[in-house]
Amino acid sequence: MKQIKLLLCGVILFTAATNTNAQLGGLLKKAKDKVTPPSQTQATTPSSTPTQTNKPAIMENTKETANEKTETTFYLYDQQYGYSSGGSNYTVAQFINQKRTFRPNDHIRKSDEKGTFHFAKDYPELAPVMEPINNAISISFHTPYNVEVGKTITSFTSKSYIYARITANTGTIKEALKIADKDDGIRFGFIIYNDDKGTIKTQEYQLDFDITPAQANSKSITVDILPDPEIYKFSKQGAFWPGATFVGMHDQSTFSKNGAYKVGFFIKNEKVDDWGKPIWGDDIIFTNFFDYNFDAKDVAAIKKDADLLNDLRVSAIKNVITELPKQWAEKTSNTVMGFTQAQLITMYQNSFTDKMDAHTVVKFHASSSNGGWTTQNNDFGIPIYRYSNQWYTIFIKYANGKTCFYQGFGLRQQYNGGGTYGKAFIDKNEYHMLDCGQMK
Repeated sequence: MKQIKLLLCGVILFTAATNTNAQLGGLLKKAKDKVTPPSQTQATTPSSTPTQTNKPAIMENTKETANEKTETTFYLYDQQYGYSSGGSNYTVAQFINQKRTFRPNDHIRKSDEKGTFHFAKDYPELAPVMEPINNAISISFHTPYNVEVGKTITSFTSKSYIYARITANTGTIKEALKIADKDDGIRFGFIIYNDDKGTIKTQEYQLDFDITPAQANSKSITVDILPDPEIYKFSKQGAFWPGATFVGMHDQSTFSKNGAYKVGFFIKNEKVDDWGKPIWGDDIIFTNFFDYNFDAKDVAAIKKDADLLNDLRVSAIKNVITELPKQWAEKTSNTVMGFTQAQLITMYQNSFTDKMDAHTVVKFHASSSNGGWTTQNNDFGIPIYRYSNQWYTIFIKYANGKTCFYQGFGLRQQYNGGGTYGKAFIDKNEYHMLDCGQMK
């Protein structure tokens, strides 16, 4: 079962954009001329020629100065000022002296270049200070959902349905991302490149996605970016839906106007030490990019689809088959709240707005309890309601023999004032779907 561990309250939250490059300072050092003055002997000896004696040194210094002026320099991207104001000119020699290294997709460009879409891997000159390119995983994009492997697309519009396929080129997804046995979470994110304003907006999905053993040990997984909700209803869906973040980025601060943008999509996992603890700031990251032609008129439809997909996913999570709870194997206790088992079952069946379809109560379980009620008060100490200290679990099988579930419930009474309470009613928890074959 796929689960989502929320870092923030709510079903899905969209988060603000962040960047990771820091502004660096420094000035290009100039070499000093090293002209050696003529010696006393040379000055007083008629056969000496001071100009010729110093000519090689002068020529060398001139060559050194010329090299400094023509040596390639680079700008680093600054999260506040971009490339134009975000750092001094740096030479490769300076990077080496500073022991500075770059990842292949770090943002950097030559000082005389324009545009935001530049990376360390694009410059052979940076090879001495760049980490090796990791090709263990490739990311491709496609539409529709069931496109054949190899038929990828690199250009979409804001009307497109977009999917990503993450493929392990050698080994498995688990091996490529270095997913430890106790580490079942992976993270996705997006980067929007806008050359019009010279900006790069990075947004990570602030929810970790659980990856099941089957997914981790597979060669390829499909990810929904902007999926088609109609085919989603028929289980045409990816393993994950990080696209909710991409939908949330569809505002004027990110897409300032209609036109062409570059979108980067990445998957990453934190490296861990020998004790299995995450190493902060040291992640395994794989990235690929697609062209995105944006039109603000499409945003309403994109967000409407996202709302529908969210509802469908919540429903899918609720209806996934779960294991039988411990109450299935336990012996039921006596009912102690003044109601018989038959009365409690009838109260449960009548607690739904619509009449339940034909079904059988396979088992009824009452927890061990001495009875009584627990009162819930407001901030002023005034009772709001009280609930039973005995809890019940009911196991249901529908007449079709294919639909089974269990649900826990208790009793509640609302406070009427004057020390009195209303009629007891059923207070239910969420239901959980079961494999009917297990209930034997």
